[in-house]
Amino acid sequence: MISDDVVENLLDEGIGFLESKSYAKAIECFDEVLFYDPQCGEALISKSHALYGQRHFVKALRYYRRAVKANDDLSDVEYHRLLLAKSSEERDSFPKLKRNIYAGDEHFARGEYEKALKNYKKALANPSKLKEKILFKLLNKKASTHLKLNDFERALLCFNESLNALNNDYAWYGKGLCEYELGLDGACESLGHAVKLTKAQLLEKGLILNELGCFEKALETFEFLLENHFREDETYIKALNGRELAAKNLV
Repeated sequence: MISDDVVENLLDEGIGFLESKSYAKAIECFDEVLFYDPQCGEALISKSHALYGQRHFVKALRYYRRAVKANDDLSDVEYHRLLLAKSSEERDSFPKLKRNIYAGDEHFARGEYEKALKNYKKALANPSKLKEKILFKLLNKKASTHLKLNDFERALLCFNESLNALNNDYAWYGKGLCEYELGLDGACESLGHAVKLTKAQLLEKGLILNELGCFEKALETFEFLLENHFREDETYIKALNGRELAAKNLV
């Protein structure tokens, strides 16, 4: 299990980069902290300020809201008011494609999945005109919305399209999850390709692999998760139990 000192040092390093206006390097540090601790309010608010420095006001507002949700003491009325004004100006300047994507993201964040789906479909109206990097991410967004609606067949189609656009870990994870939910062959193999995931996704991946009897891959997943976790919470306990089950079945 990673120590608190490592996380604290990363946060301090990121704040140093933020103060020197090295925003990209600061964000790298904050993202690493957020991998270890997704609810770290200081990392969330600091990433918001770094994104503001890059003039990504809509994203900065999103991270500000996450920070305040994680820790209400981080609420800053003046900064919030400034973000609202700047993000509104930024949205007005967006091309139609980007407006649909951001509108979809906001609906998704509020749990308005049908509305999010409509916006993502509009953004995907002419997929041949989209660059690979935008296309696979947008297909993943659409697929994730289908997942929230428990429409695993359509989600699987979107994840396959995403993989055709560009090989990526999240689409492999989503593909494996859909195959598992639909009782199809191939879930173990698909999940095995998915490595760069959030901790919640890694935990779910490991639990599914255990359930499907893919104990070696499950053990690898739980060990990686435990090595990169830094507090004894519910995720840690579930990963410990999952590792124990996988190891027991490999004996």
